[in-house]
Amino acid sequence: MSPSSKKPTRAQQPASRDKKRVTNPKVTMIGDSITVRSTPSLQAALPGITIDGQVGRQLTTAPGLVQQHLSAMGPNDVLVIALGTNGNGGLSDFNTAISEAGNRKVVLVNTDCDRPWTASMNQAIQQAVSSHSNVSLADWHATIAGKEGALLVDGVHPGTQGQQLFARTVANAVHKAVS
Repeated sequence: MSPSSKKPTRAQQPASRDKKRVTNPKVTMIGDSITVRSTPSLQAALPGITIDGQVGRQLTTAPGLVQQHLSAMGPNDVLVIALGTNGNGGLSDFNTAISEAGNRKVVLVNTDCDRPWTASMNQAIQQAVSSHSNVSLADWHATIAGKEGALLVDGVHPGTQGQQLFARTVANAVHKAVS
């Protein structure tokens, strides 16, 4: 066999398969009404995304939902958790959900709403991000700040522009997590 006809080793093979994984990662997202309203924009920003969103969903449901989705997720898939708008739950729920995810990349989306629990929820999210090397932040709070026109009259749920901003924020965080 001549040297040019040898099958290339993995190190010599083009990185296109690895690049494809980075440019179009498989994503599973668990969320609440913000996710539900943003579904079309999320699907456009992250083709093939699996979205499990439910209006009124509480953070306390995250660990069980992660368990439910694990069988359909590969070891290199990205898990996005966008819960916190509705208030119940805290750091222990994030830590348990992250633990359930194993070594997968996890993106936590912080919240932006005028509710008594918003600051403590975002603090719990930041603590979870800081405590786990496989966890990163999609900073919805910073993205939407000063863009009240991108939200509906309730000041919580995204309108059309807000949905696009939300999806872009999540997609950017996902791509950063896998790069």
